[in-house]
Amino acid sequence: MKQYNLVLTLLVYSLLAGCQQAVQIDGLPFRQSAQQGWGIINDEGKIIVPAGEYAKSPSAVINGRYTVETQDSFLLLYDIHHPQEPVIPKKFVQIGYFFDNITVAQERKNSPLLLIDRNGQTVSVLDYPSIGQIVKAHNFSDGRALIMTSENKYGYIDTQGKLIIPPIYSEASDFNEGKALVGIQNESGSTGIQVIDTKGKVLFALQHHNNLYANRYSDELLLSYSQDTKQWSYLDGKGYTQLYLPDSISGALPFEKGAAIITTPSGSGLINRKGETVLPPHYRDIQIIGENQVALYDNKKWSLYNWKEKKIMLTELDTIPVFLSSSMGIIKTNNRYYGIKRNNQKEKEGYLHIVMDAAALGRVPQVFNRFNHSVTMGKDSAETKSSLSNKHIEFTQQEKAIHNNNKKENIQIPQTALQIPSTDWKKVSKSSPFYKEAMEVISGKLEEKDAINRTMILDYVEHFRTSYTTRDIDFLNQLFSENALIIVGRMVYSSPQQTDGKILQSQVKYSIKSKREYLSRLKEVFRNNQNINLKFSDFRIVRHPSLPDIYGVTLHQKYSSDSYSDDGYLFLLWDFRDRTAPTIHVRTWQPGLKDDQTPLSASEIININQFNLN
Repeated sequence: MKQYNLVLTLLVYSLLAGCQQAVQIDGLPFRQSAQQGWGIINDEGKIIVPAGEYAKSPSAVINGRYTVETQDSFLLLYDIHHPQEPVIPKKFVQIGYFFDNITVAQERKNSPLLLIDRNGQTVSVLDYPSIGQIVKAHNFSDGRALIMTSENKYGYIDTQGKLIIPPIYSEASDFNEGKALVGIQNESGSTGIQVIDTKGKVLFALQHHNNLYANRYSDELLLSYSQDTKQWSYLDGKGYTQLYLPDSISGALPFEKGAAIITTPSGSGLINRKGETVLPPHYRDIQIIGENQVALYDNKKWSLYNWKEKKIMLTELDTIPVFLSSSMGIIKTNNRYYGIKRNNQKEKEGYLHIVMDAAALGRVPQVFNRFNHSVTMGKDSAETKSSLSNKHIEFTQQEKAIHNNNKKENIQIPQTALQIPSTDWKKVSKSSPFYKEAMEVISGKLEEKDAINRTMILDYVEHFRTSYTTRDIDFLNQLFSENALIIVGRMVYSSPQQTDGKILQSQVKYSIKSKREYLSRLKEVFRNNQNINLKFSDFRIVRHPSLPDIYGVTLHQKYSSDSYSDDGYLFLLWDFRDRTAPTIHVRTWQPGLKDDQTPLSASEIININQFNLN
């Protein structure tokens, strides 16, 4: 993959600045206890469908419509005013949110994608023989839906299914604020990036070919990063640089609600549109959540802060506050969810769970794949920051690789919230650390589900390795479960006792970290080291004997950076019970040598049998 083809994917940091479309959330699924079924609570904190009405969690209610999964894993469309009966008895395998009066759907596996209206009636079949089969589509934004053909070309349709912008682009993003970034690959393999309007008119070309760009305009500005000068800047609606950030800023996010998050070696802060600091970069994490309001993370908890009034509104929160409307939001504290008014008054009654889908909140788009029948929604955005991380905004080279690989294989790899490159493991070199496991996967001797899970592990672990060199903290954030057990080992060196000794003696210090602590430390490592390298060997996948969706991965890891190096065994405990969002529950490291410098035996290396998973 050539470096210029990455301009639409490498700066996809957008959190609350994702899809800036107007989203009316009329309700969210909730339940009051683990033994009780699901109901729906509205944006004012009132129960509109009692808990227990549905056995499975319904979707969020967007503009009066939502879906409920049936026992046979189909979807039915419902109206919030008539929650007992579906709008139409027709079943679907996919139905999108009604951000507009039209959304994308699919009736049967592998059948063409459709556009349906609020009554579930077909408006258009996304089947255009003259341009090739439509294999993927996004939900609507600015009245346009991004589509991808079987020839890996991208274009846009309107809400009636009319092809407004033909699929001529090799790269494309969703529309936002009336603009989209598109690219056409030339004969040399590089991609020139242009900004177009909703009719397909080219507004201007982005001139700096060695710059990286955010995937969309936000607050009428486009974030840019120069790989030559290592400087961050923001472009205006005509492509001219409006604001340069100083060299001391090592990272930045798109503007939202008049502010942008910046990162320096000392932490994260906030700037206004003039580039002035409104919050010094002293915080471990910051999220913009409303007009003049941010969530600040420190000491394992979040707090709500009004930066204009310089006033702390709420403290001791388990998650980032999420405001659903001008009057109501959701917080989590002491492992319970509560409604919260804009005046920061907390509702008295809490709930075991309130599901807040990142796609419903407009922070990631819904992606519909014709052949794996899985809508990309994102995880619970109240539960994890990762749900707000926009890692699959547009059709990327990664999606192309997955699509091309699936065309070659009979096995269909499920679409996940984390879209990563898919490797053709038939072509893996014998020198690869993954060769032995890859050969077992492609041998045809494994049952299909096991083969799919192992293939995903191979792809994920390879991306896990490269995520350190690319500083992909968002990938790691989404990969680990919120309550992951992370055991970190570090080699500590001291002078030898012998007077003539010149070699430093080593010992290992272990510590148990929370996910937040581990990633915060990793951010510091990324900031402070120019070179980070991981080498894997002795890679092994073991399936749990009684829990078929649980896997243990053991590998020999050599780690080196500018300031530190070690050599040991890494163990990862994978959970594939949610096929669209596989996660790691346990990550451990132990040294490869004992104190007497003899290698560890196989029985001493941590493995899946040493964990009680019942």
